[in-house]
Amino acid sequence: MSMFDFINARRFGFYGNPAQLQHTALFRNSPLTMKELAISIGSCNKIFSSTWISPQEIAYGTKCNQLKILNVGSLNQFSIPLLKRQRWSSKKDPYQSSNGCGIHSIAVNPSETRIATGGKNPNDVGVYSLPQFDPIALGEDSHKDWIFCSTWLDDEFLVTAGRDSNVCLWHVPDEPLVTQMVSDDFELPTYLSMDPVVKKLCQTCDRIRAMAFNPKRDELAVISLNGYLHVWDVRLMKQLRSERLIECQEAVTLCYSPDTNMYANGSHHYLSLFDPRTLKIAQCCELEEKETGIRSLVATQNMLTMGTGKGLVMFYDVTGNRFLTCSCGVPCTLKTSQGRFGDTSIIQELLNIPVEEYKHAVYTISYDKSYTRLFTGGGPLHAQIHGNYAALWI
Repeated sequence: MSMFDFINARRFGFYGNPAQLQHTALFRNSPLTMKELAISIGSCNKIFSSTWISPQEIAYGTKCNQLKILNVGSLNQFSIPLLKRQRWSSKKDPYQSSNGCGIHSIAVNPSETRIATGGKNPNDVGVYSLPQFDPIALGEDSHKDWIFCSTWLDDEFLVTAGRDSNVCLWHVPDEPLVTQMVSDDFELPTYLSMDPVVKKLCQTCDRIRAMAFNPKRDELAVISLNGYLHVWDVRLMKQLRSERLIECQEAVTLCYSPDTNMYANGSHHYLSLFDPRTLKIAQCCELEEKETGIRSLVATQNMLTMGTGKGLVMFYDVTGNRFLTCSCGVPCTLKTSQGRFGDTSIIQELLNIPVEEYKHAVYTISYDKSYTRLFTGGGPLHAQIHGNYAALWI
């Protein structure tokens, strides 16, 4: 880059052009104007994961192990059948439990042609094609406990991790769709059963909870519930190092910010940002909301968006090292609506508070490509309470 190009780019914050700078400025101010459109999703229990699969459709997964597609225009929704182990097709899968963990992770590959999510058994990973949702493959008999996170390295390689502390690398085959005739005029698509290319136990780890891929360094970072941040080399699938967190209580979120080249972790009391070269803390901010902590976290440009356990959506400016505030200096937060509850008597018996005072936790946050629409989903923070919350912020 010449000196002239460098100075010219510096004028626009190195974003490349004024249009990009304008887009960034609009995004930074959009939380100030967002309005909530509450969405009814029926009797589902807790939305744990979500992602946009098109400008009009969102895929989300629930604790009751349902994968659903929501059309944000018509607000219609439909369920996608989860893939089940073929060897148990004639009888019930003994590992399958209706009271399992549900679907904690949904990941779309870079070309947006495949989507990975949980299987009928929460220990499995199912892969579908997009946009048709034709089944491609099911990864089974590898994880011995629930899968909590997954991420694509490219269009064909997928990494999963979960409560058994294992990290598995999968190669999803590029096979043509095969159908099976079940009658003279009806046929069903079949799918492959795949084994992991690599399966390794993460050392100094007790239950992996979240994962983030850093393409700039070809590294994979994972957070474990015993309060460690672990880094893996994805080319060799080798664990490089582990770093103890300053606070390990409820450290259940992790994301990578490509614009700032830092890992971000949200826990019960702190929002921490780590330098990937040293894993040392670059920024650390203590939360005012300390009772429930951060339950969801996503990086967009130079901003971190997080959902808390008490129904708040907060915004953190990484470059300014502060939470986003209004012109009057008050922190800019989005307050979620009531949502839906099952048996409300449990709330009064368990917490001894009115139902109106109980707020749903925001377990998942996802922006569309324009960063002008935000989907939030969640449900009660307590496992004994049944309910759900879903909304679109525009």
